[in-house]
Amino acid sequence: MTARRWLSPVAALLVAGCAEHPLLDVTHPAVAGQVGAVSRREVAHVLVLARQHLVESGRASHVIYRADIWSSDMIAIFHDVPPKRVGDCLESFTYKRVKGQWQLWGRESVCGHNIPFE
Repeated sequence: MTARRWLSPVAALLVAGCAEHPLLDVTHPAVAGQVGAVSRREVAHVLVLARQHLVESGRASHVIYRADIWSSDMIAIFHDVPPKRVGDCLESFTYKRVKGQWQLWGRESVCGHNIPFE
C-alpha cells in the first residue's frame, strides 16, 4: 500500500518530464533592433494588429516569434516558424507609422538561400 502511494507521484513526474515543451514563447515574442525607439505599448499594439491580420488572412495558427524595431516609425513582425534550414521560409509583416497610426505596410515571404540567419 505504501509503495503504491510513493510510486504514483514518481510516475506522474516522469511522464510530465517526458512531455514536449514548446520551443517558442508564444506569449512574449523576442523584441530586437532599436528597442528604445518605440514604447512597449506601441510594440504591444503592433503585435495585436499583426495577430488580427493573421486571423483575417486565415493564418490564425501562425505564431508571432519576433518583432524587429527598425526605427521609431517601422517595425517588422516575424511569424509562423523560424527558419532553421536552407529550404525553410521566413514570413513577416512590416508596420509603418503613418500620421501617428500604425499601418500594415508590407508582407514578405522569403524561401531558400536568401534567408538571413542569425
